[in-house]
Amino acid sequence: MKIGLIDFVDWEYTVQSIRQVPLGGSQSAACGLARCLAELGQEVFLINHTKVAANLAGVHHVPMAEDYAQQVPSLHLDALIVIQRPANGKYLKAAMGAATRLVLWLQDAAEQPNVQVLREPLVRDAYDGFALVSHWQSRGHRETFGVDPARMALLRNCISPPFMGLFGEEASILPHKTWPPVIAYSSAPDRGLRILLDVFPEIRRQVPGTRLAVFSSMKLYRMKEAEDAQKHGSVYERCLQTEGVDYVGVLPQPQLAQRLREISVLTYPSIVPETSCMAVMEAMAAGCRIVTSDLGALSETTAGFGRLIPGKLPPQEYAQRFTEQVVAVLRESQTEPAAVEDLLRRQVDFVNASCTWPACAPQWLPWLGTLQARPSPLSLAQLQDGDRKVDLAVEQFRAARFSEARALCREVLDQQPHYAHALYLLGLMAHQNGENESALDFLERAAAIDPQAAQYHAKLGLVRAALGRMDQAIDALCQALTLDPKQPDVYNNLGNVLCAQGDWDRAIVSYQRALSQQPQYPEAYNNLGNALRARGDLDQAVAAYRKAMEWRPNYVQAHGNLALALSLMKRWEEAIDAFRCADTLRPDHVPTLVGLGDALLASGRVDEGMSVLSKAARLRSAHPEQTR
Repeated sequence: MKIGLIDFVDWEYTVQSIRQVPLGGSQSAACGLARCLAELGQEVFLINHTKVAANLAGVHHVPMAEDYAQQVPSLHLDALIVIQRPANGKYLKAAMGAATRLVLWLQDAAEQPNVQVLREPLVRDAYDGFALVSHWQSRGHRETFGVDPARMALLRNCISPPFMGLFGEEASILPHKTWPPVIAYSSAPDRGLRILLDVFPEIRRQVPGTRLAVFSSMKLYRMKEAEDAQKHGSVYERCLQTEGVDYVGVLPQPQLAQRLREISVLTYPSIVPETSCMAVMEAMAAGCRIVTSDLGALSETTAGFGRLIPGKLPPQEYAQRFTEQVVAVLRESQTEPAAVEDLLRRQVDFVNASCTWPACAPQWLPWLGTLQARPSPLSLAQLQDGDRKVDLAVEQFRAARFSEARALCREVLDQQPHYAHALYLLGLMAHQNGENESALDFLERAAAIDPQAAQYHAKLGLVRAALGRMDQAIDALCQALTLDPKQPDVYNNLGNVLCAQGDWDRAIVSYQRALSQQPQYPEAYNNLGNALRARGDLDQAVAAYRKAMEWRPNYVQAHGNLALALSLMKRWEEAIDAFRCADTLRPDHVPTLVGLGDALLASGRVDEGMSVLSKAARLRSAHPEQTR
């Protein structure tokens, strides 16, 4: 059988990389499966962002072309396995048709952003089979997306080769574990490392001399160092400052395997429901006891060998229970060494017998052979035509030819009802027309289909705010910033919504973040001044308004707001000057004239003040709409 695995992640790796550099779980699994399928006599192709075509360990490595949908059919594959990127399936199926069985191999749970695109029938139905890694994950995809159970297979994850056979069949395991003990954390930092650092001092107090080795860094996932530091730097700093903690970062698999052989317990207070967990399986293979939560499929992964804490307990109770179990497990190795040795031997034997690629790869072949390849309802030309029309719609939108842009979007949606960007453009245009209920519908549909598009959530937040749904607006804007933190406009908009809620402190932080990213941002300075003024920090508000005018000297709103702040401070002469500047920039503006008149009266210039207020009254009668 000719089998391809295609990985769209922008990493360069080969099946040999698993012994050379740290890899993500999906990439490690792809290497293990590809190599074992080749050893079983299959012709295997790994298509990814490797730069050089080569045959390594029996696997053909194919550099991915920009037009991958045109490239892959030329390989004449019997089956193609898509790794983790479901959205691309509709193009591959349209290009390959019924000639190739298309399989989606997923590590993600049904609620994770990457897989929400499976709500789109054209994407979901592109796949002839779904390879999932646990019963818990399978149930979620069936219930959430309506995936046909007949097209699903449970094909579990496995340990990487360096973790196989770390202990001989007759070798004792417990003597390899150091005392005082070393415990470990070996996952992404956001999976519970903060909780572990909170409870570690108490663990160390109860079991003196215990050390914690932290094998964790987002560099494993190719996150840029600056972004990693911004998101996770504080937890890394805690590792470095906490007594007894050794912060290691990430290691290539062979080095990690040797380190874990000496570790007593994998302490993994996971706060995220896991579809499976290679870190747990590999720690089990290395003879580590496991203490973790019962969220997701962790009970399946640990297979009765772990100590599981109910993950839905209140945080304080969870932390206490976790601490108790870690301490109990550590003490057992001293008080019940024979029982612990027996458990570890059964655990290591179980993993090596059932959780290795030589054991699991053969399960793929009969399943792949039973799949029925089906044609695509749309041709690749039709899909690409839809892409071109949306690109043209964007151009028409930018040129303010809105009717043409709407027509193009609707043409695309007639064939592809779940085309997220077409829905997004229609939402933008509806919002511009003040049709916010329609805009809300379009944008919510777009964000549900492609929840990783930060711009969809950002615009959705503005529309919800326009409809007065402030809490939901804040949620959408925060989600946009989670997906893309470098958006000064979104921070500014979030500040405005928080101000509307009277949450001055959070609004001020949001404006400051906007300005840290874009220092020449007069609107954000003006808005910051408003929030500071509302909180009573008048000196800081005045400084913010002056900064806004520094970048935009004729910024009438900043002049007016400066005048109001100076009035509140009873600095009448300065306030009068600021009001006069605002009146020069926007003559006969009623609120400005009222402020000027009041300041003149307060400064003792009664006649001049009354004259200005009389003018304001006449203008208000003639133009009652002037209230701001």
